[in-house]
Amino acid sequence: MMANPRAGQRVRIRYAARKRRFMPLPLHDKVGTVVIVGKGKPRNHGVEIDGELYVIPCGQLMKDPPPARGPAAGETDVSPSQQDSR
Repeated sequence: MMANPRAGQRVRIRYAARKRRFMPLPLHDKVGTVVIVGKGKPRNHGVEIDGELYVIPCGQLMKDPPPARGPAAGETDVSPSQQDSR
């Protein structure tokens, strides 16, 4: 959970498994950008997802992990110039 997101920060929307089991949550696991940071209570923030602005409670916001790196992401240990010499 993110306590204090900043405007422009990328976030992932996550809901608890017990909520997902009983109702459809179309925003679950979507990635968006914080546009409006809520200052009062309840701590709700404006998040832009797919061009639309949604109000999301602070407890549902998680940091969006950076893109994967390494062999699993398709990268190799050899630079392109070294591949030509093989």
